[in-house]
Amino acid sequence: MRVRVGDTARVTFTDGLPLRVRSAPELDPDNIMLMIPEGTGIRIVDGPVCTSVPGSSNKAIFWKITIDTSNLTGWVMEGDADNYYIERWP
Repeated sequence: MRVRVGDTARVTFTDGLPLRVRSAPELDPDNIMLMIPEGTGIRIVDGPVCTSVPGSSNKAIFWKITIDTSNLTGWVMEGDADNYYIERWP
């Protein structure tokens, strides 16, 4: 686990793609609320929640976050098998 509740963090390696902020900790295309770019500051407010990846035996870990610039709260995926999408900062 690279982050924990209470941490200040940022969106990290997403290969230039924005990170999806979701209304619930699940991979459902209908729950995407917002997409935020690499470098966006966030605060970890709840989690982790581990959920199944549809059509796979893999799991996804989600953290509830608040976005520094807007106070919007939602859920983001921690990463995948190759990369973390969020990291403690600073």
